[in-house]
Amino acid sequence: MPDIKTVLYPVKDLTAAKAVFGALLGTDPVADEPYYGGYQVGEMHIGLNPGGHAQGMTGPVAFCNAAGRPGPNGHQMIPSTACCKSSEKPSDSLCRLP
Repeated sequence: MPDIKTVLYPVKDLTAAKAVFGALLGTDPVADEPYYGGYQVGEMHIGLNPGGHAQGMTGPVAFCNAAGRPGPNGHQMIPSTACCKSSEKPSDSLCRLP
């Protein structure tokens, strides 16, 4: 089963989104820049992208490990839609995982 390690959320108001996600996750951001807010919760990274809507994001986008395809950190992150079984249709950029 692929591991989802990163979920990026497009946000319109980064300051407000950081307040909400900080309260929900119970932690401060590990990346706190005007162009991005990021939280690390265990092995999961939650990213807030204020430019996401302009980049075509319509909702959260999940990324998973691509087994056997190492990237700079040992894992290549690919959109979870590429991790789906070919018979499945991704919904809202997130596949049903077995």
